[in-house]
Amino acid sequence: MDFLCRFGYDRGVQVGVTPEETAVLIRWRKRSDNHALVRMKAEAILYASEGVSTSIIAKMVERAERTVQEWPADWQATRMCPVLTGHAGNQDAAEPARAQKEELKAILAQPPSPAGVRAGFWDVPAIREVVKILFDARYQADSSYQLLLRLCGPSLEPPDPFDEHRDEKAVTRRMAWATTQVKALLDAGWEVYAVGEVRLEHEAWTRRMQPPKGQRTRPVRGPEEDVPVLPRRPLPDQQKVKLYPIEGNRNTWQTILALDLLQRETEAGKIAVVPDNARFHHAKMLAGLHGPGQLLERITPIHPPPYAPDHNPVEHVRNAARNNIATIQRETPEETLGASASYVTDRTVDYDFEHLPAPRNQKRFCFMTAIGTISTDAAKNINTYRTPRRGVGDREALDGLDPADFQVGDKSAYAGDEAAARTFADPRIGNYENGYTRFDMHPDFKNEFAQYKSPYTEGGPSSVQYAIPAGKIDRFNELTINREWVSYDKISGS
Repeated sequence: MDFLCRFGYDRGVQVGVTPEETAVLIRWRKRSDNHALVRMKAEAILYASEGVSTSIIAKMVERAERTVQEWPADWQATRMCPVLTGHAGNQDAAEPARAQKEELKAILAQPPSPAGVRAGFWDVPAIREVVKILFDARYQADSSYQLLLRLCGPSLEPPDPFDEHRDEKAVTRRMAWATTQVKALLDAGWEVYAVGEVRLEHEAWTRRMQPPKGQRTRPVRGPEEDVPVLPRRPLPDQQKVKLYPIEGNRNTWQTILALDLLQRETEAGKIAVVPDNARFHHAKMLAGLHGPGQLLERITPIHPPPYAPDHNPVEHVRNAARNNIATIQRETPEETLGASASYVTDRTVDYDFEHLPAPRNQKRFCFMTAIGTISTDAAKNINTYRTPRRGVGDREALDGLDPADFQVGDKSAYAGDEAAARTFADPRIGNYENGYTRFDMHPDFKNEFAQYKSPYTEGGPSSVQYAIPAGKIDRFNELTINREWVSYDKISGS
């Protein structure tokens, strides 16, 4: 019986801990910057002070029972000293040593070539070579070299898909050049198209969920399509979108086939194409086909600036189609493709490189007030309540709503009847004192924006106003067409 009581039964190790020591141990246990061993010892001493058995403590801190039995014994002998061990976290035996790692940090902060390494950027083989030459050390695992990269500052995360710190001046210069080229070619009788590839996602946003831990996501995707857009035409009903299906994955060969089909369907002798910045649009195989006597000799590419999808008309068409089908789950990928295709082909695109929808996510709401038919004098006396942040004149008014130009506390208004809308604003902010912008509403406007409609008492008994969400601004600009600047002098003269 004595043998069983001594070795077969764990009665636990009881240690005494004062309230002050308890407070210190709890702080050490909670601090994430402490070494893991320090946190484990603090937790074990706290458990032992409550009479918890050694086996349970060993399970909680994931250490052997024999090791856990030594910690309370050391505590009773020297109290706080054994918790803060001298060897936890030190680099005395590390290779490279602490001073050598500082030298390595300075080397990795520069390109590989100054260090004598023939590499375009730092990777595991390049770092292995430097560590071997300088310190005569060698790690067994590649992950150790990757940790050196993390130690020296470089991020191991993949680059962002869109550079928020793009060179705006370079984008502006390139777009000015592209716009000038497009205008000159249009004046010379060329056909100008904006093209881009689109991959549709069959799974709606509302159906997506986090996969089980350890499993990769497997989204069900529909077929792909090439979407050329006529960015500019004399008549609005000719500004249509044409879809060219792509078989399989997007690549240079599929792009060549789509452009060849576009070329054969276009009667004009000269065609200019403004593609997006997909890498296969710059492929040598595709670029060589635009020369004399080649397959695509009638097509001249005009490349827009990189990292600037908001300046490409085809990107806005893609975003509008994607948002239209994003929250509705179809039964099959074919139905998803059909819904997106019908949305794109049934609508008129009324903007070119100079008249694009404004970027989103800058302001949550932008307000449009539609007021019943009123006189010019009455329009000048409207108590408007929002104004562009910058001075906006007739040129900007023709472009449609711009959420980036509106902020709370400003003044502006949009006035008109159910068939047309007119815009007015305070005279001090631009050329609105000279007239207004008139534009027709598509028949779908009242159906799609009915939920944003509310009375506008200041405009009269039949006046209404619409609060347009930022996510619907692109759609609003599509449904307000035939924009025309009307001066007050023209009205008074008539």
